[in-house]
Amino acid sequence: MKKTLIILATLISLTIPLSAFTLDPLYPSHRIFEIGFDSQAAVTNNYFNAKDLLVKDIVIDLKKIADGIPSNGLMLNAFFSAPELFWNLNLPNGFHLGSAYGLEGSVTGNIGKNLFELIGYGNADSTTINVDGYAKADVFAYFNISAGIKLDSMRITVTPAIFMPILHAETSSMSAQVKNPEDGSIQVVASAFGTVYTPTDISYLGDSNKSADTEKIIRDISSGAGFDLAGAVELPVFSFLQAGGYARIPIVPGHLKHSATGTASLKYTADSLTDIINGDSESDSDISDITYGTSDYYISRPLRLGAEAAFRPFGNWFTVRTLLGLGVQYPYTSDFKFYSEYSIGAEIDLFKIIGMSLSTSYLSQMFIHKLNCMINLRILELNFAAFLAGSGGAENAADFGTEFANSFKGTGAGAQVSVRIGF
Repeated sequence: MKKTLIILATLISLTIPLSAFTLDPLYPSHRIFEIGFDSQAAVTNNYFNAKDLLVKDIVIDLKKIADGIPSNGLMLNAFFSAPELFWNLNLPNGFHLGSAYGLEGSVTGNIGKNLFELIGYGNADSTTINVDGYAKADVFAYFNISAGIKLDSMRITVTPAIFMPILHAETSSMSAQVKNPEDGSIQVVASAFGTVYTPTDISYLGDSNKSADTEKIIRDISSGAGFDLAGAVELPVFSFLQAGGYARIPIVPGHLKHSATGTASLKYTADSLTDIINGDSESDSDISDITYGTSDYYISRPLRLGAEAAFRPFGNWFTVRTLLGLGVQYPYTSDFKFYSEYSIGAEIDLFKIIGMSLSTSYLSQMFIHKLNCMINLRILELNFAAFLAGSGGAENAADFGTEFANSFKGTGAGAQVSVRIGF
């Protein structure tokens, strides 16, 4: 015991001198002035993974799939942010000024678990099985200005943003009737009634005699703009710990004034499950009853708030980052949904020239396991990231754990590229 205490005291005495200097901010800048861009995208699901699909001879165990699909069904997610163009001014006294603009979008879809149970175990009594699902998509354009100051050891940043909803699409009803008669055949009749909300009239897309009025489209998009306000506060807690809090609060929702509705239908038949796997089946699809009209659909970007910290026990060259937060999708509407967020990762920054970080996160209802590499030549900085990803959204601990475990197996993937130029 005495030897253990001596070793512990020695390690503490070595660590304190290394950490006893001014810590970097949570996210330090490498230049006084810079311009650049950032782009990222990912596609995920919560079950099927690359390891099982990218093989020479695919073995499909239908019962295993039926048992493995989480109780909330097969979730499909995709997101993109491209390109975010930005500039930043970061003075040595802690003053910050910058702006950014770009596009961001997301797609979410779901197919009920009972479809996979039918395919895996069949339907002995030949009754019709109803399969539910949904699909949603959002696209926003945005422009923000960020300003920050340092008061003693505290840093405060405020980021007001104007966002313009470009599209919101959803299925208000999406279902399939599946029959599995005694002869082993499969018959699927699926239909989905969907609505696409837009800031401008898009009826010209379905009429060859009409053309787009670019100036009107720009006016319509601008007139439907919304506003949200983000802010962050950070300060050193100990000589080795920088902590802070953040929030993004929707203030004024965006307004989509036009809509297009329609019904998509699919008829699918196959003599057996083997024919489905081999592609020997017949299908017929159609989109009908397309109607254009006006609407009053209001939408905001997700509300976010939380806390984060940077733990630097050996100095600024090594950082352990943590984040814990809460998000609300479609805030201030009847479709609102709460979700948690977290992130933990480690980062090495050698002389602010070469860096590498590894993190695992659950953000915007998606699991992201990211490896990032940084090369900084002072005037030019390049960041490249690749990540495994998985869809989330489970509402119980068991399914959440299953989705987390599956996300490490390649149920989704993405990439990010960031370029900064300055001095």
